[in-house]
Amino acid sequence: MANALLQLIMSVVIVLTVNTVGFKYNILIYSPNLKHKEKFKSKIINSGGMALFIYFLVINMFELQAINPYYLLFIISVFLVGILSDLKNISASIRLLFIVITTIIFVVLSDTLLINLKFDFTNNLLKNYFLISVLFTTLCIVILINGINFIDGVHGLAIFYCFTVLLLLNYFIYFVVGIDTYVESGVALLPMLFILFLFNINEKLFFGDSGSYLVGCILAIYIIRITNIAEYAYPYLYANFLIYPAFEVFFSIFRKILINKNPYRPDKKHLHQLLQDFFVRKNFNLSKAKVISGISINILVIIFGIIAISFYENKYFLILNIFIFAIFYCGSYLLLSRNIKIN
Repeated sequence: MANALLQLIMSVVIVLTVNTVGFKYNILIYSPNLKHKEKFKSKIINSGGMALFIYFLVINMFELQAINPYYLLFIISVFLVGILSDLKNISASIRLLFIVITTIIFVVLSDTLLINLKFDFTNNLLKNYFLISVLFTTLCIVILINGINFIDGVHGLAIFYCFTVLLLLNYFIYFVVGIDTYVESGVALLPMLFILFLFNINEKLFFGDSGSYLVGCILAIYIIRITNIAEYAYPYLYANFLIYPAFEVFFSIFRKILINKNPYRPDKKHLHQLLQDFFVRKNFNLSKAKVISGISINILVIIFGIIAISFYENKYFLILNIFIFAIFYCGSYLLLSRNIKIN
């Protein structure tokens, strides 16, 4: 308890310090694309990623030598491309290319391979064919990193989603499976994510590309390490926790290709943005609509996560639960898009 309180206080200090320095030297100030320009009460800073990165280094200060150096280099590399994007607004396609190349290098050098999918056929394929295993692991990591970035569009959504996933993961590992390995490192991020969430919903900071990329990278490594250990090997349970950002990536690419648009070009037609517009039409102001839509989606994630935990040993039910989520997502998207005019 004392440790958690200390981490909470440290999180507040780091966030306030980063914000103060950023505003003083005019660094990381949010500059919206002219096409998607939004009005806020005051200037907002893209400081969430920098604050999280500093916090991550501080809590691991005495364990950095024990951390796989490839993990650390990968996390730093992904964070750097995010921070450069926050500073210079790098195009999505260049960022994606860099992350794919960096992830492949990381997967090969660190031997961090996703090989336990609970089916003999897939396990044999991934264990016996190195190239397939590398490509599959790379695909999973890149989808998660970009998925978190995709959903970082309304106040609190991405940050609270990451908080929720870590909470579900650690609850399952500690209370259901009954083993505390890795739990401490996962729980340690919760205080900072909670503080970032409070600042974000009050329009005091944004997560930025650096924040979404960084937390996506940390989550990916954390889950792969857990999945490949026999007693934690519930990949379809973890997939249930991660289905929302992953499906957001696939669905967004598919719908853009369907209407002959560049799949890498950002737009304002994601599910969370449609939901936000729905609440605006219900006479909520824009800020409240953003927060409510973010919380609403996270409640959905929590419900599906709790259902998944209840049937964690039934891989067929867990796969079915993923399909049910996908159907629910598509149905909600179609319903909202038919009733809301999108600019």
